Amino acid sequence: MSSAPILRQFLVALSPNLAALSVGGMIGYPNVLLQQLKTNSSTIQLDMDSSSWIGSIHGFAGIPSILMPSLMQWKGRKLTFQVSCLLIALGWILAYAANTTTTILISESLHGLGSQCLLIVSFSSMSEMISSKFRNVSIAYYAVLQSAGIAAVGIMGQHLHWKTVALIMLVPVALAFLNTCFIWPESPSWLALKGEFEKCEKNFIWLRGNDKAAIKELTALVCAKKVEKKTEGFFKAVLSRDFYIPALLIFVLLDAAYWSGLMVIIIYSTEIIKITSGNKEVLFYSAIIFNILLFICYTTSAILMKQFNNKLVLLCGVIGTIISAAYIFIVTLLQSVGVLGKSVLCVVGLIAYMLTVVGCLVPPCFAVAMEIVPVKHRGVGGALYIILTGILHSSSLKSAPYMFVSINLWGTFLVYALNTLICGLIIWKYVPETKNRTLQELEDYFNNGNFDKKIDDAAQEPIVNAPHV
Repeated sequence: MSSAPILRQFLVALSPNLAALSVGGMIGYPNVLLQQLKTNSSTIQLDMDSSSWIGSIHGFAGIPSILMPSLMQWKGRKLTFQVSCLLIALGWILAYAANTTTTILISESLHGLGSQCLLIVSFSSMSEMISSKFRNVSIAYYAVLQSAGIAAVGIMGQHLHWKTVALIMLVPVALAFLNTCFIWPESPSWLALKGEFEKCEKNFIWLRGNDKAAIKELTALVCAKKVEKKTEGFFKAVLSRDFYIPALLIFVLLDAAYWSGLMVIIIYSTEIIKITSGNKEVLFYSAIIFNILLFICYTTSAILMKQFNNKLVLLCGVIGTIISAAYIFIVTLLQSVGVLGKSVLCVVGLIAYMLTVVGCLVPPCFAVAMEIVPVKHRGVGGALYIILTGILHSSSLKSAPYMFVSINLWGTFLVYALNTLICGLIIWKYVPETKNRTLQELEDYFNNGNFDKKIDDAAQEPIVNAPHV
């Protein structure tokens, strides 16, 4: 592949990853608001009710984003990405201009809606427009830059006014929007799905070049979509193997990501460390270490996914998560029965837990879950992805405090270890390796049960304007 197509794919990946900085800032922004608005010098006064809404409204506001995948299938990836960016940008503008609690809540609602819309459009766009060689790393860096945004807002919030922070975080998403206006083509896969094969071919060659491997993939894509267009209706497509099998595996992958306990560790780490260590200095330094580790581990995961197969990284994460969760289970169980006193032993386990869950398990779970959704099902499949993400995210966080009380910390981590074990076995047995596989090859895998030679044979059929190589 020549350098020009690689540069073009980099520019395509640049927009979602720039926007991810703003999304990360959005995640950390409520903490800045709550910290600064509760001071006596603030002109906006918060009561308990408005404070709780600022912290929680993102999830509720993201519910309407289940319509975005259908809009994405109707109008394409480029326009829907731009709409998502505009929602987030408008949220930052309103935050900068806000003088009342109501305006802040509206801006936070736009952030919640825009971030959920952006997630599904970004992952779909990158998986369709970037070659399999760079696809996983591009998707993984979305999480890396999102974690960088969280850290950046946290640091800026200690030194800058919350309105200044909003103005700064507007810049990345504005640049992402402008990049799509002047650089982005429409997704070739979506154009093929809509039967616009000449535009598909033109955009594909602009993105991927015209070497033998690229033309082979293009020809297979066009041939497959022509067959689907002629023979497969909507209801038959939704009931086909290449939808319901990936749908079940998406649930398993997202369940492994959320019910491994990652979000619980991020949100409730302070409470867990306070219970198990009983040391204020340990609590202070652990909070700093955890924030640093979050960014380092996401960065490491991108490197691992570049160097090794996705499934290998994921299964190593499963094994590491089970071992570290089992360690925390043993330590907290012994503490609960009085054999061990409060100490830093659990903190060591939590650090190991963070290293394995964030470094190996969660990023490939999200990346593979999006890759295995066939292009023709990304309307319904994308909505399913959003619904499962919302349910699993909320259920894991909402249940954690009750689990701490009813089954103690050791019981909670036993549940996480067992859930990860079950999901890991299903992933090992049924989830295919997605690295260096085209989306069409993955679609054929779920139709036929293996990576057969169907694509190779179909790729011999010529398409109208493909150059001879």
